[in-house]
Parts: sequence; structure tokens; C-alpha cells
Amino acid sequence: MKVGPLFALPVVVVMAVGGCSAVSNGKDHAAHSRRERATVIAVGSQAAYAVGSNGGLYAWGSQSGGAIGDGDSNGSVVSPSEVKGIHGAVSVAAGAFSAVVLTSVGSVYWWGNAGSSVSAGGGVGAGSGSGRVPEAVLGSAGGTGPGTGAENSRGGGPSVRATGSAAGAGICRTPGSTTPKRVKGLPSAVAVGAGSYSGYAVTDDGHVYAWAMGCGPWPSRPLRLKGLSGVVTVVAHGDTAYFLTKRGAVWAVGSNASGALGNGSSLSYSSTPVEVAGLHDITDIAAGSHFGMALDSQGVAWVWGDTGMNLSKTADPTHTSTRGAPAAVPGITNTKAIAAGAADGYLLRWDGTIWAWGRDVHGELGGGQTTPATLPGGAPLHYSNSFVPVGVPPAESGVAAIVAGYQAAFTIGTNGTVWSWGGNGQGQLGETAATTAACGCVDLASEVTGLSGKVSSP
Repeated sequence: MKVGPLFALPVVVVMAVGGCSAVSNGKDHAAHSRRERATVIAVGSQAAYAVGSNGGLYAWGSQSGGAIGDGDSNGSVVSPSEVKGIHGAVSVAAGAFSAVVLTSVGSVYWWGNAGSSVSAGGGVGAGSGSGRVPEAVLGSAGGTGPGTGAENSRGGGPSVRATGSAAGAGICRTPGSTTPKRVKGLPSAVAVGAGSYSGYAVTDDGHVYAWAMGCGPWPSRPLRLKGLSGVVTVVAHGDTAYFLTKRGAVWAVGSNASGALGNGSSLSYSSTPVEVAGLHDITDIAAGSHFGMALDSQGVAWVWGDTGMNLSKTADPTHTSTRGAPAAVPGITNTKAIAAGAADGYLLRWDGTIWAWGRDVHGELGGGQTTPATLPGGAPLHYSNSFVPVGVPPAESGVAAIVAGYQAAFTIGTNGTVWSWGGNGQGQLGETAATTAACGCVDLASEVTGLSGKVSSP
């Protein structure tokens, strides 16, 4: 289905920062090399963001928590609004009610998590599995892995200790903000990420810095995570973050709820980075709620944590597996890209088809669960949520990129069109029609017609 034009926003897709080019040969998986990626469409809980070709940053959807960055924390913005104070934007990451933006000169800005509409807690180290903030969030106590936690941007050892409950009032060292704030004391950055209450930046030298965005365990000044080097990409969701290195390894920090750290540990959290077990030659990573995803150079996708997937290979479609270490997604090969929603996984294959599994409360599967498509090999389907990958009904002949948020997904076509589906209760899909009232969603991919011809395909 198509809807009328909502906006004419010039968006340019930049697939790499630092001179690394996008892949042009669909069969050359090795050429799909790990790199510092720039994400130009990002989706939070009920708000979405896009980087414009003019270097501006546009936001639309719910203003809850100041997520739009326009100084307000109530109501919603139906049409994309340019966020004031952002110039030369090249990449954006979204938290639940927050955003982090990277500019062309390596500066980083953030906003959100303001007002009573956003509950406290949930940053890295908050330990959602245990409900407590670690005794020494920035030290090695409770952590497992190299290094001793984090150091401030001027060097030195751990500088903050935190105790108390993350489920109650939280630790609000840094008030949330309804307008952009520059992250001070941060070296030049090449990639950014956002958890619920934690911001991340990868710097030119491959180090990673973290800071608090509202109530969370990190201090306001960025702290370098020790034990990490050669990092090119960071992704986060909730209170767990993942880091991809130049050598193709994946590291994690934060909550280990449902085995989200992927190292087989029984700890509820790790305040120091730990290596995700058994992964090699990884080219891309994604983060969902208590689960991680990785893509290797052979086109094989891997999942761990609360995967929402039937990994037992039994005939029971209602059986799901929580994995403390990565397992290959069964039956799907030749994967080009991956994406993760809060409780959904997405695979884009080199033939342009999309496969998805997980929750479908808000149409996150794009209608895939009601189509006759099945997992290659005839694996069974479960038609409420899907515990195996199902084919998303094609919106167009080819898809070049896919991104996902808490309840929604966007694709960018090889012809430059943008399509979206999922939760649309606050207009975060960029749609003005075709929303099903019962679920507040668009359950079949709809074209964001105002972007047609305005997006450069990767």
C-alpha cells in the first residue's frame, strides 16, 4: 500500500566514514568489510531521525523525554522537524527517548531522557538482570575481561563509584535535555551509539568512550572504556552495548540478562568489556533487547541472548531458546545486512529479500507471519509471533539497506525509495494514513513517498 506524501526531506545515505566505500559487488562478501558506519535513519521508542543531505538532522514522532530535540517533552511532531544547532550531521543513533549525532568534524551531540515521562535507570552497568547498579561501575569489581573498567578522557583510572537501585529513582548525574548538548572532552569521533541512558563514541584511534544521558551510571564527562582497541563500530540497546573491532571480533559490556553478553557467563552484568564467544571475521553487529546479532564475511548471521528464535530445530514452533553464546541463524544464507528491533531480528539477503522473526504486536514482521512464505527447508511457523524467520512481503524489487527500532523498521531501496512498517502510534513511520487503529501500526510495508528520489542508495 502507498500513502500520500508526508514530507520532502533530502536524505543522503552515507555508508562509511573515513573514506571506506560501500560494496558494489553483491557476490563479494569479503568486500563487505567492517568499517566505521554512518547510520542515516534511526528509530527510537516512538521517534525517528534522518540525516539530510544538507547536513541537518531531522526528527519526528513522540516528543516524550525531549526525544525530538526541539525543547519540548510533550506531544508529538507529525512532520520531520530540523533539530536546531546540528550542522554537518553524518550519522545518528537512537536510544529509547534519546538521540546521539555525529558530525563531519568528529563532534558528538546528544539530547533526550528529560521529564517525568521517562523512568530512571537502564544504563550500561545498571544490571537489569539484578536490578542494581554495580558497586564499582567504572572499576573491575563484578567485571570479567581485560582492563579495569573505564578511565576519564584525560587518562587515569576509574573516577566514579555508584551504588543503589536502578529501578527506583536512578542515578541522575546528568540531567536529561530537550535540546542538543555537545559532548565535551571527547576526542574526534568516527562512530556513535546510544543505549537507553548511555551514549557511546568510537574515536579516530579505535577507542570507545561512554557518558550518561540522563539517569544512568556513567558520569557526564566521557570515559574511555579500557580493554578495547581497534574498534570501528558500536551498537547498543537498553543497558547492553556491543563493539566490533578491525580484526572482526565482538566485545560487549553491561547487562547480561538472558545471556546478552554472549560469553557464557552467569554474571548479571559486566562493567568491563568481555569478548563475545566464538565469533570470527565479523563484518556487522546489531543490538536488541537482551540479545545481540552479528554477521560474518560468509553471509552467516549469528544470534545470542534472548533470541526469540527456535534454535532447537524441533517441530515445536513455540519453543524458543535463550543462548548464552552465539548460534547461527538456521536456514538463511547469503545475508548482506542485519538489523535488530526490541524483540525482532531482520536479515537482508544479497538477493534483496528480507527475513524477520520475533514479536509482531505492532506489525514488526511486516506481514511476514501471515504469508505462505516459510523458512527454507519447510520449518514450521507460529502465527502470532514467529520463532523462525519468515519472508517479509516484498515492498519493491530490491532493498539496499535496512534499519530497525523498538517497534518499527525502515528499508532503503536500490532505487532510492524508503519504506517503513511497524508501530506508528506517534507517527514515527513517517506515515499519515494506513495506520490500523487497533494496534496503532502499519503492518505491511508502506512507501514514505515524500522521500522518493531523495535518498542515495548504498
